[in-house]
Amino acid sequence: RADWNDCLNLNCFSEEPGESFQTSGPSEGPVAESVFIGGMFVLYGREYAEICQARGLNEEAQAVLAAVSDMEQAIETVKRESRRYAKRQRTWFRARSEARFFAPQDLDGLLAAARQAC
Repeated sequence: RADWNDCLNLNCFSEEPGESFQTSGPSEGPVAESVFIGGMFVLYGREYAEICQARGLNEEAQAVLAAVSDMEQAIETVKRESRRYAKRQRTWFRARSEARFFAPQDLDGLLAAARQAC
């Protein structure tokens, strides 16, 4: 099962690499569904930590800030690895002489190449 924000899974608290709860029903644990959800966790986690500190819940605030830090590191890892993967893809395609690249706005060039290939 998938929904609108499944573009990148970010499972920094998963038990196994690559684990995704989108295909296994509702999540039972602290597993972020995507980078978008991870970003929300960071944003609102910090605010929650501030509330905890204001109420004197210092241990809770420290635990939350530690979890936020873990999430920030996971997000940076996903960004870095996504860039590396994209670079490997570009390298792979460039090594193939039959591969042609088109700018997103070059619809005419794309259509002409498609007609020529048929």
